[in-house]
Amino acid sequence: MEQKAISSFEAKTKLSSLLREAEKGQEFVITNHGKPIAKLVPLDSVSSTEWDLFLNFAKKIRNKNKEKVSIRSLIDDGRKY
Repeated sequence: MEQKAISSFEAKTKLSSLLREAEKGQEFVITNHGKPIAKLVPLDSVSSTEWDLFLNFAKKIRNKNKEKVSIRSLIDDGRKY
């Protein structure tokens, strides 16, 4: 299947439908001001090694920032964008 380019704003507003399409095999390149910044792909296309690397990275970040970041600050940061 061909990749579709989608703006970050549209990706945010249509996330549920994009996830349903990704589940069917569709891939998306998410852009910001026309510049590719991320890729949404079906999980089946990600190798288990890549997935394990991602999970380990996410765990390191979570443990590193456990006490330094509050939920409120994360919410406020999210509203900036």
